[in-house]
Amino acid sequence: MQDLWKLDIGWDEQLPTNVTKRWLNYVDDLPRLTAIKIDRHMLLPEQTECELIAFCGASSRGYASCVYVISRNDRGQTKVRLVTAKSKVAPVKPLGWN
Repeated sequence: MQDLWKLDIGWDEQLPTNVTKRWLNYVDDLPRLTAIKIDRHMLLPEQTECELIAFCGASSRGYASCVYVISRNDRGQTKVRLVTAKSKVAPVKPLGWN
């Protein structure tokens, strides 16, 4: 979307071929999302240890962060689950306090 904004294409104008191809590839991949299964249980039963780990990263195009929980029990089992993730595309025009 940010690339489209930068191209300054009007609402009724035809998209460039390379943009159309990227969009069609994206749409073709959407059915693959049905294969994703997300376990709702975050922690191991009878956990003895619990740890939160956070990661973040940024570039000129955007930034993102995520938090994982790691639980362990006395039987040597470890379970890692994604708790939350957030991302944001950087604004096309830099923000300033003029």
